[in-house]
Amino acid sequence: MALALLAFPLFLSVDLDRFSPTLDTVINAWKLLSLAICVFLYLNRLLGKKRAAAHIWPMILVLLALLLSTIVNLGSFETYFIVWGGFFAVCLLVDANIRERPLQLFLALKIALGAIAMLNFTTVVLRPGGLWYTATEGFWLLGHRNNFGTPLIAAIVVSTAYDLLARRRLSVSTLVISAVSFGSVAITWSASSVVTVVLAIAAVLLVALSKTGLRWLRPFVLLTAYVAIDLGIVLFQVQERASEFIARVLDRSADLTGRTRIWDIAFEMIRESPVWGNGVQLAQNNGLTYFDPNFVHAHNGELDILMQGGLLAFVPFVVMILLATRNANRYYQRRAVQILYLGLILVMLRAITGLFFSSYAVLLVFLILNSDTIARLADAASRTPFDIDERQVLR
Repeated sequence: MALALLAFPLFLSVDLDRFSPTLDTVINAWKLLSLAICVFLYLNRLLGKKRAAAHIWPMILVLLALLLSTIVNLGSFETYFIVWGGFFAVCLLVDANIRERPLQLFLALKIALGAIAMLNFTTVVLRPGGLWYTATEGFWLLGHRNNFGTPLIAAIVVSTAYDLLARRRLSVSTLVISAVSFGSVAITWSASSVVTVVLAIAAVLLVALSKTGLRWLRPFVLLTAYVAIDLGIVLFQVQERASEFIARVLDRSADLTGRTRIWDIAFEMIRESPVWGNGVQLAQNNGLTYFDPNFVHAHNGELDILMQGGLLAFVPFVVMILLATRNANRYYQRRAVQILYLGLILVMLRAITGLFFSSYAVLLVFLILNSDTIARLADAASRTPFDIDERQVLR
């Protein structure tokens, strides 16, 4: 339970000050405390002569590149440390615990993410117009409805991974998390969130109800397909050929609600500073809001990291994704690894028109980077004739 309390604020990253300044202050203080404890746990592990995993270095290089770019471009250090410090805390949370207590970590993550999914659903049901709102849009515990998909995908696949490791089958609690996740996106109806959450639930059922899962959907094939889709939409704008389908079925325009305009501006900014980027900036100084106050980021994962950190940040980011894919491919016969990687691909697909980096995406990446530990746990579970008692795991 202590790990669940440690993890909870790291994944509740939405500003709540518009709803309750007091609650926002409490969550931020809780987040800082969690960050300090994660750093302590990681350093304590290193002092105990446990070697740091090499896979953490690409993330460190991303952080250093962004810090350097923020210094060069006189950016917002407060935003950098609050946002990216929170992401790094998730990396440390995983790496400080997964080797010695993997089941406890997975259960803690299931509790924290599941609680957030259910609390968000409660806010949607009780306040269908939003906890707070602008003239046209409502906002709930997880923020704007377009932001629901990524945290809910993470909650569904992490909960499923724990079930497969501890029980070898789905639990009622995972089905409940899946149901409330679908309810949240169905009621608020963001097309991208609805599609990806439904795909996540379908993947969970296909993987969990089969002894071998979806082993034929290999990680490098999925990554290659993602790259092709990303380049096709962002560079070649193939969606214009399906404008009628997009308008009728997804209720979106072929320019993806103005995203193609944002991408054009982002490309111009990247060409102006391809190596360093523009640093981490406040929304009003990010170079996009000059054209439209709603352009708070590049609305594409790769363009956003290139715009902020240039090639210095983009190259280690690509290396990190390739390492995660390689590790997943090596241990892909284990269903827990399969569902986590499928969840990551769905998060990346959402990031084609949104953001990639979030505490949820970083969590999935670092769990997959530790696929060897997950595989050992899965192999041990396959030799255990009985389900693991969750009360023993919590102790």
